[in-house]
Amino acid sequence: MNIYAEYFSENGINYRKTTIIQIGDSWEIIGSAILKNPGSAIPLDDEIEKDTLDQISGICPNSKPHYWKKFKADPTMRCLEKIFDGSYINSSKEISGIILLFNLHYIREADINKARNLFDKSSSTHTFPDMEEVKNLIKDKPVFIGWFDEHEKLKNENVKIFAADIFCHLTSDENSYLEKEFSQNQFYHPLYVGRLYNNKNFKNWPIYSTLQKFQQQFL
Repeated sequence: MNIYAEYFSENGINYRKTTIIQIGDSWEIIGSAILKNPGSAIPLDDEIEKDTLDQISGICPNSKPHYWKKFKADPTMRCLEKIFDGSYINSSKEISGIILLFNLHYIREADINKARNLFDKSSSTHTFPDMEEVKNLIKDKPVFIGWFDEHEKLKNENVKIFAADIFCHLTSDENSYLEKEFSQNQFYHPLYVGRLYNNKNFKNWPIYSTLQKFQQQFL
């Protein structure tokens, strides 16, 4: 698994925008995920080869090549891979390609209170995802939403608007795994899925049915 992300600083605030999770050697888009926040990971010192940057630029043409950095795969990304390959519903298949990862905000800060404070200090256009940009990048591939109730906890109007708009966009597809009413969805975070997986009752819970519906989008 290779991880690449747009990472840069503006006015003392660090941002991590679009993240590319590459599984195998392919650059075909498998799907996307929209989670809570970029966390607190910092980039590796490894330089990205030109051929790789060219591939990235083809996927994210509006990004700046020098912003892209390599990152180490974290537990959330490992769990996300298992959601996409069907491991959690005991229907594992080999996948090769990329998963695009977005978040409700792009400030590199996992602490929700600190993040909210930085919202007020940041005047950057990179603080929150751009709806049209995200729509263009996700194309017609499956999208997994795993932000739990962070859209409420962040107490930010930009976040609420984006969450509502992207939800409406995704549920306009009749094949979407999401329930049509926003409030009827749990938006399970990948780490939460991973923690519950070994519970003997896992198959009897709504989370299992949700993961099954998500897999059906690949059929």
